[in-house]
Amino acid sequence: MIASSFNAALESFGVLGYASGHGPQFTPCGSAPERNSFAEMVLVGRLREAIRRLNSSHTPHHTPHHTPHHTAQHAAAKAAGRGDKQN
Repeated sequence: MIASSFNAALESFGVLGYASGHGPQFTPCGSAPERNSFAEMVLVGRLREAIRRLNSSHTPHHTPHHTPHHTAQHAAAKAAGRGDKQN
């Protein structure tokens, strides 16, 4: 029952455009690492790209500190618990 519910959920997310992957591949020593350590809970690169996509039609302020790139970097760093640090 749980496996069929899980597969149905994955299929539903797939219809919405989401992709799934096997967890170990994203670990620091995996085949497609997306985190630097096991302590990192957020896949910052994916989050940053999602923020860029969501804000691609937004007209940015015309100052260096409010470009879409800076905003995405800042939001991703805050969500990952790193304050203003860049990845």
